[in-house]
Amino acid sequence: MIERTYSRASKRLLAATLFLGGSLAASACGGTPDSEEVATTRQKIINGEDSTDAQDAAVLLFHVSKTNQIASCTGTLIAPNLVLTARHCVSKVTEAAFGCDGEGNAYPPGTPGAQAGDDLAADGFYVFTGKDSPFGNGTLHRKPAGIGKKVFHDDASVLCSHDLALVLLQEDVPGALIAPVNLTRELEAGETITAVGWGLTEEGQTPNQRMQRTGVAITQVGPFEGKGANPAVPPNDFSVGEAICSGDSGGPAISETTGAVIGVVSRGGNGSSSTQPGATCIGARAVNNYTKVAPFRDLILEALDEAGYSAWEEGGPNPALGAGGVACSDNAECQSNSCGGGKCVEACSAAGTCSSGKICTEVEGGKACTPDPAAKKDDSGCSTSTTGSSTSVSTLGALFGLAALVATRRRSVRGEAR
Repeated sequence: MIERTYSRASKRLLAATLFLGGSLAASACGGTPDSEEVATTRQKIINGEDSTDAQDAAVLLFHVSKTNQIASCTGTLIAPNLVLTARHCVSKVTEAAFGCDGEGNAYPPGTPGAQAGDDLAADGFYVFTGKDSPFGNGTLHRKPAGIGKKVFHDDASVLCSHDLALVLLQEDVPGALIAPVNLTRELEAGETITAVGWGLTEEGQTPNQRMQRTGVAITQVGPFEGKGANPAVPPNDFSVGEAICSGDSGGPAISETTGAVIGVVSRGGNGSSSTQPGATCIGARAVNNYTKVAPFRDLILEALDEAGYSAWEEGGPNPALGAGGVACSDNAECQSNSCGGGKCVEACSAAGTCSSGKICTEVEGGKACTPDPAAKKDDSGCSTSTTGSSTSVSTLGALFGLAALVATRRRSVRGEAR
């Protein structure tokens, strides 16, 4: 579902943007021109509820072009200076409905809407953090927390199975809350996610606050050729039912088992041809596709390396916190959430392993490496372990939260009236 809105509201948003002055105003005037085919998906969570401060890794991502078009998406901070989002949010795309088959090809073949064009100017991206909208009554209440520097994607020419990208920021977002990501695990139908984003509500309104919808079940995991009422799902995608809408594009699917980002919003719809905002997002026929994160492991690690940070992998310790042996005064300062004797206790790896003689133990809010009670001493008096490292997986909880016959992207673009 692509919604392009040219209205007085767009002009107010633009005026609010120019109100920033300095770097943002310069970017709005100096970026590369975008064609009339540029679009972004704007989606709000359908039948959801207000997001919380705990989900502040989810951000509002704006792009301002030289022609003063403002495109909005959702993204997720996976490092203080790196945003995970959708490919169609960072590249020029054609406003046309499209579908994908189970092999990742556009359907019908050559459909213009499925093609990914040139990248939008990186320095035209602006990140707004927090659960409350930065806009209100035509006024910008706060400056962006970050400005784009470079865009990363896999250079695929087709969005099907490749609708994922990252935006490196010029500087770290102050006090950034980051999210862990799944870089290895295969997904399964039936597991549930929390959807988080800035898209349209069921009333077709742009929300004043970031939204979430919990308990969203994965219905199909690609590759799926399609059968009956269930459309095909490309290899790198998975589908859910009613949940998201225009403006949620690029937003995270958060595993309700591990708390990690396992996908980003790509496209969706319910088969309706209605032009009413939000109407194509509602009901039992709604099918929405996310792009899986894990197949893009190498791309994500490349972007993190350039960002200067390590990945916070699903089930593993937060690299932004203190590692084992680092001085601490509070549990919250440590990757293991365990501070003892003024030093952080070693944290379990993403695989649940520890150094020799220790086992992975679940502690409140984390997993720490503690002495293995089954370890025995050899003749030299040195401790050895007879059990090796065991794993104890803790449920971290949710941090956040169509490919139908013809599916469309979920990004919104606001521009000057023609």
